Amino acid sequence: MGWLIETLQSVREFLIAGGYVLIVIGCLTWLMWFLIVERVLYFTRNAKDDVNAVINTWLSRSDRHSWYAHQIRQKLAASISIKTHYMLSTIRTIVMICPLLGLLGTVSGMIEVFEALTQGESENIRSIAAGFSKAIISTLAGLVSALSGLIAINLLYKKASQINHQLTNVLVE
Repeated sequence: MGWLIETLQSVREFLIAGGYVLIVIGCLTWLMWFLIVERVLYFTRNAKDDVNAVINTWLSRSDRHSWYAHQIRQKLAASISIKTHYMLSTIRTIVMICPLLGLLGTVSGMIEVFEALTQGESENIRSIAAGFSKAIISTLAGLVSALSGLIAINLLYKKASQINHQLTNVLVE
């Protein structure tokens, strides 16, 4: 139990050193990974069932060549496309926001450094180092969060495209 308290204390110190922007980046990263895990669970558990239901609906139709059948086929394919792309644009938006928040933390940290210098605290190296630390930590957090999310979102888009392409091929036949 002691290791958990030490870990939480380290995280707390890291958040304090990074400033308020780091807390926002942390919350967004948590939300992003929650959504990524939800999508992975959907693709591994429910996507196949949804695709099979659409295929069975299409194959149970006697008419597959009329204009009405074509419209129904498009609706079925669109329903799967909506399900597979659900929340992917939100994840992508969070991925794009994280480095910008890191940059905001960099700017706020540098402002603290310049404030310390203008107030004649140039002898107090701790106040200057704290500002640099805040700037670098928030930049690092924003970039690491965005990079991990970028890899995940690319894999999720690839999986969604594969499912939609395979379904389209089945429905056309």
